[in-house]
Amino acid sequence: MSRIFLLVIFFLMSRGAFAQEVIKICVNDPVPAGYVIIEAVPYPGAGCFNNRGYNIRLPAENLQVCAGSPIPSPFTVTAVSTSMASCANVPKYTLRSANAATQICDVSPIPDPWIVTTISTGTGCGTGANRYTIALVGDLKKACNLVSPIPDPYVVIRHLTTTSCKGAVHLELKQVSNGILACYGSPIPAEYVINEMPPSAVCSGARFAKLSIP
Repeated sequence: MSRIFLLVIFFLMSRGAFAQEVIKICVNDPVPAGYVIIEAVPYPGAGCFNNRGYNIRLPAENLQVCAGSPIPSPFTVTAVSTSMASCANVPKYTLRSANAATQICDVSPIPDPWIVTTISTGTGCGTGANRYTIALVGDLKKACNLVSPIPDPYVVIRHLTTTSCKGAVHLELKQVSNGILACYGSPIPAEYVINEMPPSAVCSGARFAKLSIP
């Protein structure tokens, strides 16, 4: 590698050419797909509502964003800050990519194909807020009812009593297949239909739904 080429790289890096670009938009403009709001700022002379704007950028690990910002997948909210001055009096959220080692706040989106496996009370997410443990979906994985998504193409095959979901039951999941018995009320992948509803003792009083491809 030539000395001139190395000097060019050093110059570009010193000028911030590789730094994350921050863009300013009006508060009444849509946030471009994939971007997050990091700050509320004055924006006079641009025709913005109340002369207000947002600084936006692409998300990154441990970046703080304003509450109400879009949160692109696979990012989650792992902390909520009460420092609100830079976000027009709304809290700031700390972002991290979804992973099983980090609990997330209950205000966080759950990226596909992750599920919520436990609910607990903890600090860092706001007064009275819950924290979720998440995991990648898989056969016989257990998701907390009421708060966890059920990623396609999985269905609920039984309800299980648990102390890990703060009063909700665990939903045992399995990838859909022709003839599978799912608990009635489970999400059903689009290509499947219910062709029989036999009794069940494991679905909290609901019947099974036998699924098939017509």
